Amino acid sequence: MWVRHGKCSPRLIVPHELAMTPGTDRTILIVEDDADAREALSEFLSAKGYAVAAVTNGLAALDEIEAHKPKLILLDLAMPVMDGYRFLDLARQRHLLDDVAVVVTTAHQLPNTSGVTAVLAKPIKPERLMPLVQRLAG
Repeated sequence: MWVRHGKCSPRLIVPHELAMTPGTDRTILIVEDDADAREALSEFLSAKGYAVAAVTNGLAALDEIEAHKPKLILLDLAMPVMDGYRFLDLARQRHLLDDVAVVVTTAHQLPNTSGVTAVLAKPIKPERLMPLVQRLAG
């Protein structure tokens, strides 16, 4: 699983108990521009045994899901380069979200949540995150 920080090279994180490659049923893509939030989610979910890929914007997320289709996407909406709304539009047009659950993570009230599996309020609390992740990614 790859964790990408900005334009830096990806860093491979493989929990010792997890011997899987991206694209398996327990792969989660985190799309979050806040480095602290991205790293915290990546480490938390990796420790729970999930394969985790993390990118900083919607454009990088499009590249990632074309290369390694995740089971679940945790998607921030307000990001530079390409925001979550534009990512959702383009990914749907390209049919990249077929059979992929999308959970929007936001600190704001959303006017329209159609087309997403769930909305998770920020700050993200583990007791709210894990039931969703377990239900959607196994």
